Amino acid sequence: MVSCVPTQPPHPPKSTLENPYEFLDRHPDPAFQQAYAAYQEGDQSKARTEFTKILQKSPDDFALQLAIAYTYLAEQDSAAAESAARQALQSNQDYAQAHFFLASIYESRQDYDNALKELDEVNRINPTYPGTQQSRNILRIKATEAHINEAHRLADTDTAGALQQYKLAEQLAPEITQIKVEIANSLLKQKNCEDAVPYLQQVIEDNPDLKLPLADCLADLGRNEDALEIYNDLSAAHPEDSDLQAKVKSTQRAIAMSQLPEEFQQISTSAEISRAQLAALLVTNLDVLEKYNPPSTQIIVDILNHWAAPFIQKMVELQIMDLFPNRTFEPSQPLTKVELAKAGNRILEILANEGKTIPENQQATEIPDVPISNIYYPMISKVLSAGVLTLDADGRFHPSRPVSGAEALSMVNHLKSLSE
Repeated sequence: MVSCVPTQPPHPPKSTLENPYEFLDRHPDPAFQQAYAAYQEGDQSKARTEFTKILQKSPDDFALQLAIAYTYLAEQDSAAAESAARQALQSNQDYAQAHFFLASIYESRQDYDNALKELDEVNRINPTYPGTQQSRNILRIKATEAHINEAHRLADTDTAGALQQYKLAEQLAPEITQIKVEIANSLLKQKNCEDAVPYLQQVIEDNPDLKLPLADCLADLGRNEDALEIYNDLSAAHPEDSDLQAKVKSTQRAIAMSQLPEEFQQISTSAEISRAQLAALLVTNLDVLEKYNPPSTQIIVDILNHWAAPFIQKMVELQIMDLFPNRTFEPSQPLTKVELAKAGNRILEILANEGKTIPENQQATEIPDVPISNIYYPMISKVLSAGVLTLDADGRFHPSRPVSGAEALSMVNHLKSLSE
């Protein structure tokens, strides 16, 4: 009785891989050609058996190890093929053909980044290895597309992950402008102006819509002169855009403020500020005061050549701050809390005339150290009720106490919010 042994279907190689000895300066074992012919005909089991027999005689023959990898790849067993190719590289790390083989395996798995790394190894070992450049160009395109597609997938849920994918795409294809645009937009979503600006500057020529985000970022970074140049260009092109006009004005103000002396720059950190510092702080921060022209000019005898003279003049003429009876302002004198309250009260009146809603605490404000009979009570009660000033931690107002820069800034910010 004859038993029938099932035969394996042929698995002819589907790739055009070169003979493992093709680029080596030595000849294979005479039995190799017969085994290699079986590989080409599709009898991978026979080919692998014959390659293994030859390998037993020459266990360090890396070309034979790669030939075995070929047989597994023909059977579409990429894991076994990769393992055999790795064994070939253990015998000879500079075996360019094994790296090229691994590149084809990674490409079949759509692992284009690792495929490119293997081709880089091929190029390092043999810059003239045939097909490397063409394969690399194709892989570079595929890898770039893969990273961009992954970035798009992550864009709405993982901004940091999307940015990482765009950066990988940029490394592969730095010449593609749209990738830089996507990186800039991702950085803007993260409010990372410092890193976004260089990308925005590279792409705005072809993407004029990004000029405004660039200007905004420059302003956020304190590069106001550069921001103003862009705002002016945009405002000239869109004269009807009130938002742009407001940005031009605020940037001009920021530039002017940056040019003020150190005494102004130190306001926020000062434990005590002067009357002159408050005048400058109010004028430079409250736009609502700009349109008011005082009915008459006040002569102030002690501010000639003082850096804050124009600010002081406006505050006095708008009756936000007072002169002393001898017509002096005493610009260097420490500001008291009652003077701060007086300025806040007057600005609240101006805002009310502008139609702004002024918040009011319905409960009567009790001030232990400022009784209702005090001439300053109505004024102090009003600023407390509006929330622009508060009592001290001990529940008292302390009218004569010096005012810190942080305290004055807090009032200015509250007034600015009400004005807007």
